[in-house]
Amino acid sequence: MTTVLEILAPTPDVGPEAEHILSAALAEAKHSRNALGADHPEIHDIDRLVSRIGSLRSESIKESLRIWTRSVSTRLSGWDPDKAAADVSSHYDVRSQLLHSGSAPDSQVQAALQWLTEFVPAALALLIREAAIAV
Repeated sequence: MTTVLEILAPTPDVGPEAEHILSAALAEAKHSRNALGADHPEIHDIDRLVSRIGSLRSESIKESLRIWTRSVSTRLSGWDPDKAAADVSSHYDVRSQLLHSGSAPDSQVQAALQWLTEFVPAALALLIREAAIAV
């Protein structure tokens, strides 16, 4: 169910000041890469760094989920936007723990599953209603 939210949540770009800093870092990394030359033993490390800097221009999946969940929950009756954003973040951590280590405490898995089985259908219903109204 977390994957459903990942698909629905747009990935916003970072703000203009962060973008400015990233652009400067990217330019410096590319300059260093070009100065090293293609035969340098660390060229692949620098190429990966350039790629990683570029990916920082968008918010992380976790932060995107927090932003999107807060926005959706403001339009859902009975949902506290700040709590919903904190909950999705916590439950995303459980998903990550399951994915990367293969296990997570049962109580955390159950809490995440309970929250997701309530929030995901409510969010989907809201989005369908809003799309129908927009047409």
